Formats: sequence, C-alpha cells, structure tokens
Amino acid sequence: MCESSAFIRRAGREEKLLDDVAAVFVRGETIELVGVLGNRVSVRAELAEIDLMAHRLLLHERPAQPDPTEKRGGPDDAPGEPGPGGPATAPRSRSGVSTSRP
Repeated sequence: MCESSAFIRRAGREEKLLDDVAAVFVRGETIELVGVLGNRVSVRAELAEIDLMAHRLLLHERPAQPDPTEKRGGPDDAPGEPGPGGPATAPRSRSGVSTSRP
C-alpha cells in the first residue's frame, strides 16, 4: 500500500494521528483525515508538510482560542458594562446615556 501516515506536532513533540491515510480535508481551521478503512480523525491544526516519497503528513496543532462569548470582567471593563460580579454599575436609558447622577 502507498498510503501515508499523519503526525501532529504538539508542544515540540510529534505524535502519530493515523496510519494509512487515504484522504485529507481542510475545513477552515480543522483538518479531517480519513483512513483506508473509513476511520476519521479531526484535529484543529494546519498542514505543515507533505512528503509523498516518505508517505508522511505533518500537521502543526493550532492553539486553542478563547471563547468570544465568555465575559471575563476585571479592571479593563468599560464603565457601566456588566462584569462577573453582576449587573451594570450605572443604569442606561434607551438612548444609551447613563441615567445615574453624580
């Protein structure tokens, strides 16, 4: 057989993901590998090397990105914005102007 083996580089080390890779699909930031027996592996990575003579694919793991929907809160929060401690500190009117008085 002439299928390739796929490896991923994580934290400076390489580990084998799949033997006998028959197909590779790039889906945004995810790479899906399909083996000759139909087994599938999906990984958040980028394709780094393809060596057809050595039957080897090398992927580099993409770092995890923070969840944009998660509110972190803290001193950098804008005034009046809700943080992890609860509701906004200054109520706002429909126009977006603060309704609190000094």
